[in-house]
Amino acid sequence: MKHGDRNTKFFHSKATQRRKRNHISGAADQMEEYLNAVPNKVTDNMQEVLLGEFTAEEVKVALFQMGPTKAPGPDDMNTLFYQKFWHIVDDSLLFCQATPKEGEIIAEILQIYKRASGQSINLEKSSAFFSNNTIDTQKQQLLQILGVKEVVKFESYLALPTLIGRDKYHTFAYLKDRV
Repeated sequence: MKHGDRNTKFFHSKATQRRKRNHISGAADQMEEYLNAVPNKVTDNMQEVLLGEFTAEEVKVALFQMGPTKAPGPDDMNTLFYQKFWHIVDDSLLFCQATPKEGEIIAEILQIYKRASGQSINLEKSSAFFSNNTIDTQKQQLLQILGVKEVVKFESYLALPTLIGRDKYHTFAYLKDRV
């Protein structure tokens, strides 16, 4: 810890002093007036563009401007994956726990996607894969909620192995040769 960050009387007095110094008293009543005095930086035209629909091409341009190994997303996939397989971006992998609640959430997400994109979801080409520790009743509930079939084993998806054991080095060795 640096500069008195320990939980000491000195630290608390400095923090309290700084809070008092940073506090603006009486400004809350006049905040609207203060905000109106600041000139707008975003014009109405700019706001219209920012709030407008974006195209797949705009998404592609932004995606390909990103560094390929930077900033993994919430799915822990970095942009290289999406850049490499942009041509099949319509395919999606969705992950969840095998519970009715999460199945209903996935079904709702798919309906929102369908309404927003205008695309139909082909449930006959859709499938669900379950881990070995998922019990049959949970599987059946989820399959019924989603309206898809179960696939027992994927060999690969988007040219990548879907099941990876402990030996990740050998599983991905062929990728090193291709890159």
